[in-house]
Amino acid sequence: MVLKKIGIASLAKVSVIIHIPIGLLVGCVLMIIALCEPACYGSYGAGVQKWLGLYGIITWPLIYGIYGLIVGLYTGIAYNAITKLVGGVNIELEQ
Repeated sequence: MVLKKIGIASLAKVSVIIHIPIGLLVGCVLMIIALCEPACYGSYGAGVQKWLGLYGIITWPLIYGIYGLIVGLYTGIAYNAITKLVGGVNIELEQ
């Protein structure tokens, strides 16, 4: 069996679903760093650090989700274009 074409939209959706938890993990790590940093340097800017940490929980999953969408779209388009030139990928499937 030869895989000659990938659905670009479905690949992009899967890529977004993979990248959002990664962004959430990055946001959590950055939030912990932002919340712990005032303890290291004193109370200067502690309020700002707290808001930046909470802001990271929201923005990093969005950033990684958008990144995943772009990567998924590009990968699907590139794969479909390359398979037109060189053929598809051979896949063995069993029932």
